[in-house]
Amino acid sequence: MLDIIKFIKKQGLKNFYIFYGEENFLKKCYAKKLKGFFLNKKFLDINYNYFDFSKLDKKKNSSIDDIVKCACSPPFFDSFRILVIKNLLESKKNCEEFDNYIHNFLSTNIIIFLEEKIDKKNKVFQSISQIGDVLKINHQTTSELAKWIIKICDREKISISKQSAIDLVKFVGNDMFFLKQEIYKLINYSRDKNTIDFSDIELLTSKNLDNKIFDLVKLVAQKNSKSLEIFDNLIDQNEQPLVILSMIVRQFYLILKIKGLYDKNKTLQEITNILKIQSFIVHDIISQSKIFNTNDLVFILNYLLEIDFEIKIGSINIIHAIRLFIINLMYRFA
Repeated sequence: MLDIIKFIKKQGLKNFYIFYGEENFLKKCYAKKLKGFFLNKKFLDINYNYFDFSKLDKKKNSSIDDIVKCACSPPFFDSFRILVIKNLLESKKNCEEFDNYIHNFLSTNIIIFLEEKIDKKNKVFQSISQIGDVLKINHQTTSELAKWIIKICDREKISISKQSAIDLVKFVGNDMFFLKQEIYKLINYSRDKNTIDFSDIELLTSKNLDNKIFDLVKLVAQKNSKSLEIFDNLIDQNEQPLVILSMIVRQFYLILKIKGLYDKNKTLQEITNILKIQSFIVHDIISQSKIFNTNDLVFILNYLLEIDFEIKIGSINIIHAIRLFIINLMYRFA
């Protein structure tokens, strides 16, 4: 996990930074660290500006004007001014307007862009990549997240093993916002004994939807009626049936894809690199793929395609369709 302050000290301070990628937590964390490092707390209100273009509608053009005014204004009673701008680069029109001013901004001002995706042909991106730094920040690996969890627990004087930290990632997923919430829930629960173990994680942490779908598919193949119980619980928890269906499709597609690669003697690490997903997910799906043969998986995916078509033309209720799909699959593997 990158130490953004050490990175800047090594690379030298730039006036422009683009943080983009999947991991929103780290993007915000890096921007916050820069704010804390470069700005005097006494004058934060007048030397820090935040613009969120994902929440603005018809006022986007006036906000560009506001950004330009701030970026051309010197800091007050401090060495720097920091502007954080979220999702500006999604709009071609905004980029073209913003690009006209880039070289007019004061050298005392640091401008940080937080973006989901980047078009590298974008004029602003091309300009900033020449005069600033661009960092792609994707979800962290299981190993990196486990180290981060252990570090937080150490800071709170709570003990957690590496394996328990990995188990927590498996339960919650790799979204660091959710992980942090679950970590502190576990820390507060474990204050008296000063340690977090697997039983605590199992007791207090809700599995993420990916894990529940994994369990559902596994139980279907084992002809276990608890697969229906998992589905019914998801509906009771107000999970959207269409989301559940799409994740079931994704799970079976992954099983087929990973089975094909594994049957070609690809290693776990090679499959992880090809599919760009977490190694523990690949490991679990390899074991799951052994339950199905290729013909089974092709049949299942075609069945799911038919369900999707029937739902779109309105000839079937989606909840009933998914329940029937689970029941039919249990009988198929009986």
